[in-house]
Amino acid sequence: MKLTVLRHTVTESLPCGLEKWREFFQELGVVDFVQINQVDKTVSDISHIIFKNLMWERDLNSPESIAKDWESHELVHLISVLSKNCMQQSCIYLLEIFDTLWDSCFSDKVMGYCNINPGGDSKPFKSSFMSSISDVQWVVSGMDDELHYPKDLFYDCEAVHSILGASAPYAVPKVRNGKLVSDIGCKVKVTMDDILEILKVWRSSQRPFKASISQTSNLYTFIWKEMATSRHKITEELHSGSCVFVPYASGYSREDVVPGMFLSPEEICWHDPTGCLDQIKEINPQCSLTEMTHCPLKKTLSNIYPGLCDFFIDGCGVHETPPLRSYLQILLQLSTVTLPSQAANADNVLYTTQESDSHALFMELSRLLFDGTRDLHLANFLHMITTMAESGSTEEQTEFFILNSQKMPKLSNEESVWSLPSIPSRTKNDDSPQTSFDSTKSKMKAGNNSNWPPVDWKTAPGFSYARLNGFKTQATAAQPSGSPQKDDSEGTVMETDNVPISIEDD
Repeated sequence: MKLTVLRHTVTESLPCGLEKWREFFQELGVVDFVQINQVDKTVSDISHIIFKNLMWERDLNSPESIAKDWESHELVHLISVLSKNCMQQSCIYLLEIFDTLWDSCFSDKVMGYCNINPGGDSKPFKSSFMSSISDVQWVVSGMDDELHYPKDLFYDCEAVHSILGASAPYAVPKVRNGKLVSDIGCKVKVTMDDILEILKVWRSSQRPFKASISQTSNLYTFIWKEMATSRHKITEELHSGSCVFVPYASGYSREDVVPGMFLSPEEICWHDPTGCLDQIKEINPQCSLTEMTHCPLKKTLSNIYPGLCDFFIDGCGVHETPPLRSYLQILLQLSTVTLPSQAANADNVLYTTQESDSHALFMELSRLLFDGTRDLHLANFLHMITTMAESGSTEEQTEFFILNSQKMPKLSNEESVWSLPSIPSRTKNDDSPQTSFDSTKSKMKAGNNSNWPPVDWKTAPGFSYARLNGFKTQATAAQPSGSPQKDDSEGTVMETDNVPISIEDD
């Protein structure tokens, strides 16, 4: 029916002109939308899946039993054209029509019925009309430019929105008729599988992501509860990529929808007792989350998700505090944004060097293990092992070098082995970039050999040769028992001119 006829001046001049046209065409058999007819079929004539399900019924005597079905060839053709040509705007309009007319024109045609026995009860099944709506990809999603099966999309309700927020695959437009939502099969509840799939879409999307902390807190609380029954699967997914939403900036309420990004467990920690990360932000407020590319830890979570400590530490593998390696890089990052006098407050003692020198940092860190006294031997050892790690040496090469060049006795089988992992840029999934040092064990081993630990990392026995030859040890000739060991290394004991500078408040 052309709109020009319905909008003719004669039609508009008559009271209830459109309604009279409608009554006229209804008398001719013309319906408002697509025509839906009831047809009689045998059970074997309906869809294969429905036929298979009905055949399991004990009371079904024969495939020739009569089924009353609803079908619409016009609707099948219409949806097929829209789906094949990905006509999104037309699909949106079609869903709006169903939403408006469902109760009055379509809801009673959702089910067909099979007469199992004459005079007996009828067995309901999904009608062909309903299959033409629910079993075709024609519904628009708010997350992409594709068409979807209704059952793969969510109905935008509170139960879903409180967990997934606005960035979820909702059916577009939002349906108002609750029975239509139920009949076409849109999701009204969130499952763990849904969340894992949506997380993959979120972190791979090129679109800016926005969420509220209230919503993401609900999301992570849901995941934490689900871990009670399927922890291994969920943990693997969470460790496989960036999964923790962190806002770009602070100062918003928990309900505000703010932009942010997803970070991996290695890029965050629960809290920083030293306050170094907060100090970077305080000294340089313009330093945003995206600009902290050289900092191994970009954010702490305790002030963002205060009630989810167990989930992030036990479930996601987030460090409770920054590991040693991260603190070294945090200090280097801090040195790029501030002067030493600005970095120290309230009677702090700051140790500085003219250049970024990891050996000097190891010297100061040795104070933590030796009651405030710097230990040159430990600093040399850590620096030597770090140099090997940065050069790409494997754990086996490092251990072989220590055992053969440094005359270090091999650990007994009952003692655990410790190592310094390679730098993050050379390794993957380095969940524990932290050096573990057993002072009791080291003292016991060191007491057996006067050549260990080395006085200077540069003059460590065999280290110069090993460094120039891919960290292979130098062949040594057998010497008579009791003869002195000759050290072919060169250099002298390295002294450090680093001195503590006490910076007091003005």
